[in-house]
Amino acid sequence: MIRIDNMNIIRRIIEVFAPDEQRTGARGTGQQGGADLTNQRMLDELVADFNCQLEAYSFGERMLYPMSFTIVLHREDFNARRESFVFLVPEVLKAFYAILRERKPAYADATNPAVWWNFHFVPSELPSILCGERELPVEKGHLCILASLFDESGRKDTEVSEQVNISVRRDQSNRVDRVNINREALLRLTLLGDCHFQEAFDASLLEDGGERPSQRPQPQPSGQQRALVRYSRQRKTYTYRMEGDRMRISGRSDHRPDRDIFRLESDQVQVNHAEIRFFPEERRFKLAAFAPVTVDEVEVPLSKGGDLRWTELSRRSQLFMGDIDLTFESTWEG
Repeated sequence: MIRIDNMNIIRRIIEVFAPDEQRTGARGTGQQGGADLTNQRMLDELVADFNCQLEAYSFGERMLYPMSFTIVLHREDFNARRESFVFLVPEVLKAFYAILRERKPAYADATNPAVWWNFHFVPSELPSILCGERELPVEKGHLCILASLFDESGRKDTEVSEQVNISVRRDQSNRVDRVNINREALLRLTLLGDCHFQEAFDASLLEDGGERPSQRPQPQPSGQQRALVRYSRQRKTYTYRMEGDRMRISGRSDHRPDRDIFRLESDQVQVNHAEIRFFPEERRFKLAAFAPVTVDEVEVPLSKGGDLRWTELSRRSQLFMGDIDLTFESTWEG
């Protein structure tokens, strides 16, 4: 069983979206429960739902939108589409970022409400689920989407709730770890558990034009490192070798396995605290800060939402964030 928290928020979301033609279109004939659920239909329904909720949440100069989704499916649809979920989420996020880029000029504040996107797909053995005072149908051929701005950080286990009745299979293991899958196709998607996925919000994708394939950081051949970032703590030195065009600096609480993340042994350094990027055309390294950072004794401006504010780094710079003093040193000789 799974507990859906923030019930007032979810109830508000559900009440504002009325079924549209795409969500309640004609059902297939000759099958009990409706048409087959295709990957394209899942994508279309999630995108339509996101559009609707962005409209409901946003106000004044503040663009606001959900970043945590529990997607309930009819058991037959769940079994049929289960292997596709891991590839569906990156496509959904591409569409979400495109929507945010399009809407951002209308809002002065587009800061992301949560640090991560969360997607949890669960099957239901019941014809409907209860959410607050609303009873929501679980129909074959369609999704039942429960969304909120954020979820509980670090929540690991599902719990029983009297308000929401959803059957969830939990085996405390990551099924994807045990199958033959090309993880390079998943980019930076983190697999939290069976059909539960997480990806950090990437503010750079809200820049004009978004991230084109040619702009994605590409790892350099072994030995072709760009820079070294290091610091010392309790008589131990920690070093990160930057071999691509991008590295992210994060705190101890960041458990993502991404190779471009340098996790600092500090509780004062936030998740996605800062990012360093190499710009080949300019032959320069620059830093964007999402939490307080001092570069060579000067505090740098903070980036918010899709407004990335870059600070140029010298070949050797001192970076101070939280309670960590780092040394950045360019080793690129291009």
